[in-house]
Amino acid sequence: MLSSHPSLASHVFVVTHLVPTVPRQNARIETRWDVATVILASFGLMIAAAGGIGGGGILVPIFILVLRFSPKYAVPLSNITIFGGAITNTFLNMKKRHPLADRPLVDWDLILVMEPLTIGGALVGSFIQKVLPEVVLTLSMVLLLVATADRTFRKGIKAFKKESSVQAKELGGTADAKVSSAAAISKDKSHTTLLGNGTKSYGAANGVEDGKGTFTPTVLAPSSTPAAIAAGDVETPEEAMMIPTTAPVTPVGTSDLSSSEKADALQLLLDEEQHTSLAKVGIMTAVFVVLLIVNLLKGGGAFDSPVGIVCGSFSFWATSVLSFAYLVGVSLFVRRYLVKRWVLKAEVGFEYVEGDVEWTPLNTIRYPCICFFAGFVAGMFGVGGGIVKGPLMLEMGVHPMVSSSTSAVMILFTSFTATTSFVVFGLLTFDYAVPLFFLGLVATAMGQYGTDYLINKFKRPSFIILSIASVVALSAFLMGINGLYDILHPTAGGDEEDGICSAGV
Repeated sequence: MLSSHPSLASHVFVVTHLVPTVPRQNARIETRWDVATVILASFGLMIAAAGGIGGGGILVPIFILVLRFSPKYAVPLSNITIFGGAITNTFLNMKKRHPLADRPLVDWDLILVMEPLTIGGALVGSFIQKVLPEVVLTLSMVLLLVATADRTFRKGIKAFKKESSVQAKELGGTADAKVSSAAAISKDKSHTTLLGNGTKSYGAANGVEDGKGTFTPTVLAPSSTPAAIAAGDVETPEEAMMIPTTAPVTPVGTSDLSSSEKADALQLLLDEEQHTSLAKVGIMTAVFVVLLIVNLLKGGGAFDSPVGIVCGSFSFWATSVLSFAYLVGVSLFVRRYLVKRWVLKAEVGFEYVEGDVEWTPLNTIRYPCICFFAGFVAGMFGVGGGIVKGPLMLEMGVHPMVSSSTSAVMILFTSFTATTSFVVFGLLTFDYAVPLFFLGLVATAMGQYGTDYLINKFKRPSFIILSIASVVALSAFLMGINGLYDILHPTAGGDEEDGICSAGV
């Protein structure tokens, strides 16, 4: 890091060149590197848009290696870029419908149970990011990404093979109808030898696509429901691949509802799920607004607290602890609601489609706790949380399209929360933040439209899983290159100040 700032006169956005408001390792970076950053970041954002995972693991190394920002400043820039992309993703995904059921594509139950503690983790992670050595941040991130990429690639390849098998069987069935029964039997045996036992795909097994990207949902056959998984009725590992890892727990006791009351309650549930619940959106918006107000009242490295809270003081830490307690309280409130709803669904005979998660008492504890770790990674590494939550939802058995859209909405909340924390700490470089924010908006829109076209054309939701894996793997590679560069070219003196309450600039 250089020891002095550029003059105030240079703190402007010029058409021919961007001049940073904080020192970089090369303050006179040429315009071509700014152009290269725009191109590379756009490419990364378009790939990440397919999986709805933000792309911070790609953006941070680009801002470090190309723009020569220190990680302390590259991470906040990636967050605000991701925030711009999350706005686009949310706007586009809110209009889409679930491929297997008559409901919105974005799963707000999933958001409610996962997001509060994800935001809590992001707040904690933003504190840790201020005090940990950069080499520790980089090494930890690379190890996490390598493990995540490997597992996600395996899942994506398995899903791709499953789709190929189903499509091949569909083509074989069409040909068999045109030949004699003897020839059909012979061809079917040969086909089975090559492809193995048939398995259900998201589109072919659970809905019929009309060629325009619209699915007509059908209910799962009893043999492939989560209850059948628990009973051991699934024939192949592939059929269990996208089913929740925790077997459903049947509520104890019998329902007092009559058959007609059950039918009415079931119809009410189905009617409610056809539309986005404004109450659920309101809960998340309230969390969003409360944390924003608290961050502004606390102040930090960029500006003084309007109510006199001093960083490091008792009031500062008390406010931080109360914010976290508030998030835990919201999470517990939501858990109670979802468990009651799960019991009601079991009583009225609600039938889940493949990829649904049953919010049992165990699942409503396990998954939010894991999401706290995802948020912690988001705040500490500036990756938006989606790079962890995307693969996590796939492990939970969530449909790839639902995972992508829901993750993108959660990133909207997480990235904004982390960004406001970085603003408070004085770490955000505003003359770069503004154009990068709009870059996130535009590049993500391009990626979204491209992904929708490919999925509708080739009928392969596995593209989303492979996109997530590609982003994670590319992130690991770039972070590794950046770490190696730092070892070979250490910065004289490194960051001038560390600590929660050190000024960001």
